Amino acid sequence: MKVVEEVLYLIGVAVVLTTIYLVGQAYYKPIIRVQGLQSFLIGGLSAYLYFITERTDYLILALEIISLRGIGVTFTLEQTVKGRYGYRETVRGIASLLVIDLILISAMIAVSTFFQRAVASSVMFPEDMILAIIILFQGLALAMLRKGTIPQIIGYIEEENGIVMLGLFLISLPLLIETSAFLDVLALVILSYIIVREKPEHDKKIDELIG
Repeated sequence: MKVVEEVLYLIGVAVVLTTIYLVGQAYYKPIIRVQGLQSFLIGGLSAYLYFITERTDYLILALEIISLRGIGVTFTLEQTVKGRYGYRETVRGIASLLVIDLILISAMIAVSTFFQRAVASSVMFPEDMILAIIILFQGLALAMLRKGTIPQIIGYIEEENGIVMLGLFLISLPLLIETSAFLDVLALVILSYIIVREKPEHDKKIDELIG
């Protein structure tokens, strides 16, 4: 059981590392591919739980994440930037955002560690849940702080990954599968095909909600 927990935690840490990379990267192709890697890791997490528990719902969730999010969204975004929009977001201060992001992550880990020690005797608060919350906020930060549509979409995908990882601890698997599939279809059809093809970057934040 200890080995299982350690493997799950290592996968969660790997996902968090991908979120840090996404915050500090301005070039489109690398962040698209690392987003795909992140989705594959989340799918791998669910597949690993399937092999442990033999619950088919975990396998269905893994296949859905890998096919729609890891392959479908990644392929669509790569086709969008291919020879059309260029490969770098025109934004400054990426390094500063990365430093601030690392400080915030460190603060969240410190607070959660303190909370765990303070209430460990009465409350179950898995470490993987802490990582899921970090991933969720990382996606939110990426979507809010970057002006390029593609980074914003990737921030949305990160939020999906955080929701899935958090949902593994909080909600039933059938509901989680339905929610994840709906969000993936929304990202694939509406965001990737319509918004990105209209305008690669926004100069005004209000434009982000138009389309």
